[in-house]
Amino acid sequence: MFSLVEKEGRTFVDVFSETVAAISADTLTFGDTRQEALENTWRVSIGSGSDLTVEDVCSFIEDARAAYQSIAVDLQAPNLWFYAWVDEMAGQLRLSISSSDALPFTGQISTTADAPVIAAELLASPYLGGIPFSEFDEDCDNDLPEPEPPALNVYLVPLAG
Repeated sequence: MFSLVEKEGRTFVDVFSETVAAISADTLTFGDTRQEALENTWRVSIGSGSDLTVEDVCSFIEDARAAYQSIAVDLQAPNLWFYAWVDEMAGQLRLSISSSDALPFTGQISTTADAPVIAAELLASPYLGGIPFSEFDEDCDNDLPEPEPPALNVYLVPLAG
């Protein structure tokens, strides 16, 4: 797992390239989908105020997918799946690989093969710089039912081994 932030003197594109290189060198875990999620997931934080575009984020997602694809070919591992999603509360893009298309999410998900959906969602997140303190509710003792969260958008594409 890895968290990415912009470093002084380097652009996000530079850091994205370094992250893809690190993914390429990663050791992956396969078997139980929950264990795969714990061991194979990369977390990418861009922070607020970046000048990234949907195209920049899509390019990064595609480069990460290609890095995982290369690993799948090297391992001669059939039936692997690359997936990416936005963890809105963490303000992060998350990337992972799984040996099953039965992803390890407990809530409702909506899968897409369209990376711009995920990229746009990331860039539109109000939590890229963290959750504002003003959004925390001090009155947690209300008896109102929690609203059903919306489906989580997940970019899901097969990898050929």
